Amino acid sequence: MFAAGRAAAADEHVTAADALVGWVAGFAADAAARVRGPGQAGCVAAVATERATIDAALAHARNRDQEKGLRIAADLGWTWVLLDDTAAAGRLRAAREAAPDPPTELRDHALLLEAWHEAMSGDLHAARSALDAATPGTVDADRVAGFVLFQEGDPAASVDALRRSRSAAAPGTWDKGAAALLEAFSLAALGELAAARTACEDAIRIVAPLGDAWGLAHAEAALGRIAQAEGRFADAAAHHGRAAESADRLGAAGAAALHHVHLGRALLDAGDPAAAAMLRRAVDEAERAGDLRLLAVARVALAEASIAAGDHDTARDLLTSAAQFYVDAGAGDGADHAASLLASLPATT
Repeated sequence: MFAAGRAAAADEHVTAADALVGWVAGFAADAAARVRGPGQAGCVAAVATERATIDAALAHARNRDQEKGLRIAADLGWTWVLLDDTAAAGRLRAAREAAPDPPTELRDHALLLEAWHEAMSGDLHAARSALDAATPGTVDADRVAGFVLFQEGDPAASVDALRRSRSAAAPGTWDKGAAALLEAFSLAALGELAAARTACEDAIRIVAPLGDAWGLAHAEAALGRIAQAEGRFADAAAHHGRAAESADRLGAAGAAALHHVHLGRALLDAGDPAAAAMLRRAVDEAERAGDLRLLAVARVALAEASIAAGDHDTARDLLTSAAQFYVDAGAGDGADHAASLLASLPATT
């Protein structure tokens, strides 16, 4: 009787876990449908609240329904981007590796999200591996390739990939708007500021009617970078400030920290004494988020403020940490700048 009771209890546990996976699958599908539109903020908040439930469902699905687990991870992948969830790449990889023979489209979707998350966190080796494993030449693959190439420090190749993505995407879709927005950042990095502004304006025309607050915040950031490159530091600070406020409202902590880095840089270029405090805030936010790539970016920016203030010891410590990150991560965007700043410091006595 005892054994029978234990077996019945075990069956009930499995049934309950299966029901949990089913509920999370529906929840994830709803999130995927809402995360790029006017329901974005509520979607992000709900996914953040249900993190433990989602992880439990993914763990159960790896043993019971691997394809459903992979679909859950893929459906939640973009919301995890907005949350700057540093565990997302691992979840996607675990779900993908557990699924024996998923549909090609689902597998590619998961791989591209994995590549994006790895590039966000700074592991460019892992990002490149996931990207290369996906089917090339699709709208999504070229868009993600553009992002990865930018992080790898190759904005020219990034522009080429993003233009292919834009050309193939249907008019008025989020895919076309996102590719245009990413292209604006790459063009700005190349110094092609008029083209960058045009790409950003194209992105806003598409993304604004869709209600994608995250996309609009990053459009503000792109306009801020353009203004900064043109020496319009007050305008740059205003754009980056609005981007940070929007990200804060959305609950996108990592994006807010990134916008605070660029706000701090604009203030520094303007000679505003508030720059150092803003950059220290960005470093703290990146540390709390656990985003190592963002932390390196913030440390380099704070080092620039320290150099301007004549504090070379603090700058050296910050730059040494950032340079080591870039070595470990496979270089990428920002690596040469960090190394150059470190080499420019006077020798210690």
